[in-house]
Amino acid sequence: MTGGTPVTILSRALRRMRRARHFPENTCPASRQAQIIAEDLAAGRVPPVIAEEPEHAALSLAATVAALWEARDQLARLGYEYRTDRAGRSAWRQRQD
Repeated sequence: MTGGTPVTILSRALRRMRRARHFPENTCPASRQAQIIAEDLAAGRVPPVIAEEPEHAALSLAATVAALWEARDQLARLGYEYRTDRAGRSAWRQRQD
């Protein structure tokens, strides 16, 4: 892992996730469930949904990842590319063709 200790990297990822959430405009039930799962796991807790309804948790995670990849495909079609620097920071930039 680059960019710090695993704890620091996790802390940054959780902060980034929370800052990116703009309810309800850019969220859906699946992404909100994925956020809860991430926060519980980061705190060392087993999310109740994983213990009680693992298929539901898997559905939320899969739907969130699919939506992310679809959004990335759409941005690529619009002329943007996703880059990650050596420090592990990522950003979208307009392609310079």
